[in-house]
Amino acid sequence: MNIIRWILAPALILSFFASSFAVNDMQQDGIQQDRLDRYFNVLYENNRFMGSVVILSGDEIQYHYEIGYADVEQEIRVNEQTRFRIASIGKP
Repeated sequence: MNIIRWILAPALILSFFASSFAVNDMQQDGIQQDRLDRYFNVLYENNRFMGSVVILSGDEIQYHYEIGYADVEQEIRVNEQTRFRIASIGKP
């Protein structure tokens, strides 16, 4: 159950946080992207998030950010080619 909270909490916070930004603001003002960067850095520093985030508007990437390790033991960093296993969290 802890893994579900670990995955869902950042995702829910992100959806709320990202929805507060207008896409046009992100295109016109780098400050919004800086705020998102700082947000994910804080999550990472508190061991709450490692991964990749993409915000799209239609087919256009508005924001892209990676942080953490794909393989902690071998110190392989996450990049845009990293594949993640997605757990099925909707089953009882």
